[in-house]
Amino acid sequence: MKPRREKRDEFYVCGIFTTTTNKAETSPETSKIGSLWGRFFGDDILAKIPEKISGPVAVYTEYEGDQTAPYKLVVGARVDTTLLAELPAEMVLAHVPEQDYLVFEARGEMPNAIVQTWQAVWSYFDSNENSSRNYSSDFEEYLDDGSGADIFIGVTDRA
Repeated sequence: MKPRREKRDEFYVCGIFTTTTNKAETSPETSKIGSLWGRFFGDDILAKIPEKISGPVAVYTEYEGDQTAPYKLVVGARVDTTLLAELPAEMVLAHVPEQDYLVFEARGEMPNAIVQTWQAVWSYFDSNENSSRNYSSDFEEYLDDGSGADIFIGVTDRA
């Protein structure tokens, strides 16, 4: 899987969140991401987000280190912060900075396509010497037709 390079302007996502680790996500007893998405759809969180300007977006942020360390995951929608008066109860606002990304396409049956694409992301960075992850913010932008998502990984060029 060869990613494409793309620069994105900063934006904000309003949504619900959890803090987890990739290790925790490998076990049903400690996994939090599946239940976060279940709550997102079950409680129709998307409909409760004010001033939204997109469909579902998942933001990985506040990394405490590399891919093995804890991080915060916010599941929600992009919002126009110039119009956002206040956040709904139990929701947070995640800032995604302007930066360069490598974009990996996840297509097929969800959530398997997302899991497989994240595995490809980790493998790509384990073997690539030209770019490295910056662990600032990464995000999944879901396609309107439900056919998949694009996974944006914040990168820093190496010398």
